[in-house]
Amino acid sequence: MSIVQSLINDVSQKINALETAQALYSRQLSPDFSTFDYINTDELGLSRILAALLDPKGSHAQQESFLRLFVEHCLPVIYKDDNWQVFLNNLEKTEVFLEEITGKSNTQRRMDIYLRCQVGDHSY
Repeated sequence: MSIVQSLINDVSQKINALETAQALYSRQLSPDFSTFDYINTDELGLSRILAALLDPKGSHAQQESFLRLFVEHCLPVIYKDDNWQVFLNNLEKTEVFLEEITGKSNTQRRMDIYLRCQVGDHSY
């Protein structure tokens, strides 16, 4: 085997080991998360911070942990309501949007942070 082929094999093995370690430990180490992504602290900047933390697919790698805590502490009525249990059991499906135009209030206003979760035929 040539030296070049040996080097390629060695690098390939190390890349595979790194990918495996990232998959196993990303929740604890959050390797893609950086507070410097949120240095802008105007209203939109703060909304970006909150939206990123609430996003179960966010770079923080904590999955739905922040969203669950937010609902539990800030929306306790929902957290305890049996009608919302399907949503609470599927938080990982939640999508997070910034500056979303909504017609729900018949005003076409923008919502700073909008969460949407689709579970089967039900939308939350």
